[in-house]
Amino acid sequence: MASTRLARIRHAFPAVALVLAAGGFAAAAPTTAVAAASASICTSNVKATGVSGLWLEVPGTSSGSSTCFLEQGDNSEAVRALQYSMNRCYGKSLSLDGDFGPATRSALISVQKAIGAAQDGGYGTETRGKMLHAGTVNGCQKWSHDGWT
Repeated sequence: MASTRLARIRHAFPAVALVLAAGGFAAAAPTTAVAAASASICTSNVKATGVSGLWLEVPGTSSGSSTCFLEQGDNSEAVRALQYSMNRCYGKSLSLDGDFGPATRSALISVQKAIGAAQDGGYGTETRGKMLHAGTVNGCQKWSHDGWT
């Protein structure tokens, strides 16, 4: 568990992680590092249902929450859902293998740049809320907990 938290902090803030890994003290960790360290890992896809039964395929947890985190090294159905949305909505050509490798990270950074999200290569709440996700009928839409946007 501690190594997972350190990995997430390392991903978001390498300098803070280096101090923590060395057994040092970090005076103040940025809020986003704390959020990344405590976020659930996305493990499955969630069919987020909106207007008239249309749905979007959004990375989520096994309990059905779309508030979760993905980063390089993850391998799951959630990663496949992210790859699918980046291919369909942003013209990427990723293999839908569910492996969050360097190609998926690079594609995600490109998408994050296009949507005005932090370009950290990790999929979290900010990226989920700003990016388009692939779904039925209407193609690509934004999703939030409040419904379709």
